[in-house]
Amino acid sequence: MDLRALLLEVYTEQVAGFYEPDSTALFVLDDQPPESLSTVLIHELVHAVQDQTTDLSAITARDRGNDRQTAAHSAIEGHATLVMMEYLLEMAQGAPVDLSQLPELSELLGSTLVSVEEQYPALAGAPRIFRESLLFPYLHGAGFVQALWSIEGEREAPFGPFMPQSTEQVMEPTLLLGEAPQPPLEVSLAPEAASPRALTYSNSLGMFEVGILLEEHLGSGSGALSRGWAGDRFALLQDADGSSSLAWVVVWDDGASRDRFASAWEGALERFPLTAEVIALDVDGVPGVLLRIGNTGVVEAAVSANDDGGVS
Repeated sequence: MDLRALLLEVYTEQVAGFYEPDSTALFVLDDQPPESLSTVLIHELVHAVQDQTTDLSAITARDRGNDRQTAAHSAIEGHATLVMMEYLLEMAQGAPVDLSQLPELSELLGSTLVSVEEQYPALAGAPRIFRESLLFPYLHGAGFVQALWSIEGEREAPFGPFMPQSTEQVMEPTLLLGEAPQPPLEVSLAPEAASPRALTYSNSLGMFEVGILLEEHLGSGSGALSRGWAGDRFALLQDADGSSSLAWVVVWDDGASRDRFASAWEGALERFPLTAEVIALDVDGVPGVLLRIGNTGVVEAAVSANDDGGVS
């Protein structure tokens, strides 16, 4: 795949405007139809107001990891999308609208996903992981912010104590907003100190992308096996001879979730280009699974409590 060409094609098709935190400038493409300008401006002005009280660049920094980046983007874009939707409905109905009280919002967002894919051919033709990752912060993020407003009874901004730390919390808001918040676990993964293998890249997938991975490899409906996810980390390793291997550790809320996940992979291991195995294990007392593709040698894994590094 020519990823650069794909990105250029999709973003050229998609982007109507954007707010840039570094320069505090708001841009709108000059080819936008006049009747859509107010909608674009409403969305982007929400970002400008967000940036007055929240360091948007800090909460979306790459070193926070893929899953927490996606969760932060969901807070940012979901907030702006919900305000924009309220504005559009208010203009259409001629009266104020409070989407926090609309029980059918999730269905509305689901139909929006289908219509967006049909409307934009470059997006529709992109691989599923790219297509759904691009739309997730807007659609699921709006659902998260609606749940925040409904549960809190106020139109709180989704930052500070209300900012999700994982896509799991975006998809299941009560894990953050309920009486017993459930933060994700941090997983570290690396070759043992004496290993000849070098760590070339490491990151997390998160519950959202784990669900897509399951659907792609195990078939429709298997994404439900991502429920119970508590944290994950993958590591791409390179041996001295240049050969690569992959180790991926996923930890779970309970042993039953872990065992379902591990059993489901057994029938799909032969699809990988290198020898693969899945191993059920405990990581610092937490139920876990190691998926090993290629000759990873011994890898060292550890689990720690979530720490947002002072960024919220």
